[in-house]
Amino acid sequence: MPDKIINAFYNNIKALGYPIEFPKLFIKTCKLHSQSHSYIKKLIESRKIINRYKYLKIYIAFSGGKDSVVLLHLVNQIIPNSLIFHFDHGSMLIPKPIEMEIIQNLYKIIQDRNRIFISSLGNRNDARVNYVAWYHKFFGFLSRFIKENNIDACFLGLRAEESCKRKKRVENFEMQDKSQGIKQIYPLAKWSYLDIYAYIISNNLPIPRIYHAYAKLLGYENVRLVTFFDSEFNFLGNANVDSAILPFFKHFRPDK
Repeated sequence: MPDKIINAFYNNIKALGYPIEFPKLFIKTCKLHSQSHSYIKKLIESRKIINRYKYLKIYIAFSGGKDSVVLLHLVNQIIPNSLIFHFDHGSMLIPKPIEMEIIQNLYKIIQDRNRIFISSLGNRNDARVNYVAWYHKFFGFLSRFIKENNIDACFLGLRAEESCKRKKRVENFEMQDKSQGIKQIYPLAKWSYLDIYAYIISNNLPIPRIYHAYAKLLGYENVRLVTFFDSEFNFLGNANVDSAILPFFKHFRPDK
């Protein structure tokens, strides 16, 4: 049943003329890049950073996006007992088939489901409007998770390339989270979008197929997995792109 729902969702996207897989030329480009000196150097540096924390109680923040997929795979190789925290925003903000695909991808990389913690606030009708309250409750879930599991540090897939704000935040690969009282580590801080895709393709890792549809309009360098038709991102023009690719989701209500 989950596969049927996911496939039906992507059939709608294909019917609109959008792709759901990597172009062959882009695959070739990424495979070549994965052999470059600059890529290999960043990969080694990231592994060294992760290795410094292998004796701490850590968790990996997993959104399901491309960066968190790379982070999850990297950290799992070095710290195989790490915990994974994923937040389900609910189908008002993330179409259910995409969320189902994210969970499937997570289970493909991490077989031990006892290490996986998934929190959700359910399908709230005000989720697209009152995002401040939404995130306040999200951090409440996260705080309880950290305390209950005696977490010392977390790995986040933030990259300096994504924005000036994130560049400033990750200038040092490690910082102290004053609100949560734990260390935040950014092993991918210096990675480019091409580094990320090179790792994904060379390791045959799964990412949500929605990336390919959005890349047709935005380019792979600009695609980020965020909540859809969300007032928080209206200033970026996200709703315009969402309307083009997901018109059948715009007026979706989970209770109808």
